[in-house]
Amino acid sequence: PSAAFYVGALGSRGTQEKRRRRLENAGIPPHLIQRIHGPIGLDINAQTPEEIALAIMAEIVAARRPPMSNPGAA
Repeated sequence: PSAAFYVGALGSRGTQEKRRRRLENAGIPPHLIQRIHGPIGLDINAQTPEEIALAIMAEIVAARRPPMSNPGAA
């Protein structure tokens, strides 16, 4: 198992489901498969490589931060 706090994978939802099934069939425990974030990145309707990279980095930053107690209060 990886000690990484975040594991993400590119690909569509269909690709993610196929990956999960392959990992299950390979005997990977469900709790490890569930750690994989995918499709990777926040849903910001990213189109360009730069936007996709920004969406991915935003999701990683969000994963590192504790949940906000009062979202919307800034």
